[in-house]
Amino acid sequence: MDESMRLEGGLYVLAAVAVPVDRAAEYRAVLRGLLLTKQPRLHWRDEDRKRRLVIARAVAALSPTLNIVIGAGLLPAKQRRARRKCLERLL
Repeated sequence: MDESMRLEGGLYVLAAVAVPVDRAAEYRAVLRGLLLTKQPRLHWRDEDRKRRLVIARAVAALSPTLNIVIGAGLLPAKQRRARRKCLERLL
């Protein structure tokens, strides 16, 4: 699961991937295989465009179930509420 806030656009985005228990080891192996030498973790913001494409293709090949919730009209003073409401909706 990951989140992103775009205060200038008033958006709060929450995304999650559901992984079948019997395929969790496979998913982990694929994602760990994408790590560069001495790279502690994969994170979209740390990757360049070329690497993002490689990562996106590898994840897509796993055919995961994706759930995305977008909250619009986010007020900067109400970030916690936006997170809570999106999390409720996601669940």
